[in-house]
Amino acid sequence: MLGKLFAFLSPAPKKAPLQFLDSTPAPAEAKTKKANKPEYSAIETLEKKYGDITQQEIDAAQDFMNKKSFRFYTFLLGEESEQKTVNALEKKILIDTNKMLNRPEVMIQHLPQLPQSVTQLKSMLETQDFNLDEFSQIVQREPALASHMVKVANSPMYNHSGKEISNLGHAFMLIGAEGVKEHILMRFFKQLLNIRPIYFKMFGAKIWDHSLSTAMVAKHIAAKNKLNHEAAYLNGLIHDIGKIMIFQLMVNAFRNASPDESPNSLIFKKLLNEKSMQISVMVAKEWQMPEAVVQAIQDLALTIKRPAKTKMGRVLYEANLVSELVMLHQNSPLSPEQYLEIAKSEKLSRAATESLFNSVVAEGN
Repeated sequence: MLGKLFAFLSPAPKKAPLQFLDSTPAPAEAKTKKANKPEYSAIETLEKKYGDITQQEIDAAQDFMNKKSFRFYTFLLGEESEQKTVNALEKKILIDTNKMLNRPEVMIQHLPQLPQSVTQLKSMLETQDFNLDEFSQIVQREPALASHMVKVANSPMYNHSGKEISNLGHAFMLIGAEGVKEHILMRFFKQLLNIRPIYFKMFGAKIWDHSLSTAMVAKHIAAKNKLNHEAAYLNGLIHDIGKIMIFQLMVNAFRNASPDESPNSLIFKKLLNEKSMQISVMVAKEWQMPEAVVQAIQDLALTIKRPAKTKMGRVLYEANLVSELVMLHQNSPLSPEQYLEIAKSEKLSRAATESLFNSVVAEGN
């Protein structure tokens, strides 16, 4: 897989909260140190702890670099620099990311709350029961969302008659239950990427395009295999939420960075890949997504160590790979024979192979 996803450990017992180290001198040391005067404050001790952990990861990452495996991250962040280690900006981002991974309360502070409509959608995915009238009543409580759905219904994609639609119920009937679900999800996740700085706006746009593309391909593959295509669409849409949250940390870190620093070293991309998938699994659990959705994302995170254990995990893996190849095709297209070789080596299903060739061969050549 071009964007190799590093291993995320299988669910483990809940970690005990991090304890601040007590730096008060032990009785035996009291003679040589001033009483009740710690060498480091609790905050300094914790910062040093994360700094040490991050540096160990940076050192270890240098032993496992494979440039070909990170073409997609080059597409997201630009060509790799010649530096042999991470710069101060990258290290700051990695330290903040480790804090988020090890302290759930930090992650929750950065995590947007799901609106009622998406929470309701999650419940409907679990029961596979969708009542359009009940759902419309929930959406009506969110004026901005209701207005968006009416706008969608008036688009050429749905409104073939050209007659203006102003009623939410009429809009829902025209769009259909499946379309309503998809557009509500799309709107919510796209809002997460609405960040102003130009550099990160471009990065966010690429992540959004990749997420939406993965969702559409996953839906197609699942439908061909008679699996729950609505859940597959949701998997594709949220599987990279970890990258979105890290990219928000990047925005904060960039404000105090040197103009000469940018997050594009190969080591940083490797660690970004690994940690973003860990966060995606954590977010799916925090949002209490259906177990099938959590398992599929975790399967994708563990792909480097073992094949997906679930059918939906395999669908997400194939959709993610196809989406990456299609986006890379924009900058560095391969020959049809090369794409066929990739499809064979990755053992892509017929539906996934069709999606790949329809995008990069039939339309691109």
